[in-house]
Amino acid sequence: MALKLDHLDDITREYMVEEIQGDLSEGKVYISSRLNAAGKIEFPELLIASAKSGNDSTLAESLRGYFNEKELSGKGSYKSIPYNANVTLAEGEYNRYYIRALCMRAITERKRVEVCRVRYSSSPRPESECKIGEIVDATTLLKDLRNNPGQNTFLGIPGGVNSGLSVKLID
Repeated sequence: MALKLDHLDDITREYMVEEIQGDLSEGKVYISSRLNAAGKIEFPELLIASAKSGNDSTLAESLRGYFNEKELSGKGSYKSIPYNANVTLAEGEYNRYYIRALCMRAITERKRVEVCRVRYSSSPRPESECKIGEIVDATTLLKDLRNNPGQNTFLGIPGGVNSGLSVKLID
């Protein structure tokens, strides 16, 4: 089920593509170590295509078959890649670029961004729940996301893997 991204329109999509292309030119697009060799090559283009006309679910679907079967665990042995690795990667990266795009819009349109939940969670993390409704400085959040590709941010937004948090535009 796709993330509930209320402001995913043509303007947001343009900013998403601009942000992805900027990261590509700087070699900063996050490439998961779980992706196989073909996946590492294809991921940026699949991400751009989904930003232009899809969503996190279409990205997840396009990533099927691009993952390794196993990964090295912290204990030095190999373990299976989770069956939903494509969904986790797609949701996380699509949402990060969506947030960056909304920050760009907020700055340009003189609006603000507010933390919200975009994916249902039957047992949400307390640290995620306490952020909902928080007004965040768009410039600071944008810089935080740009400086921390594919990893947790200083501000804790989106809130780590599977947090279900994003932002929305407010006046």
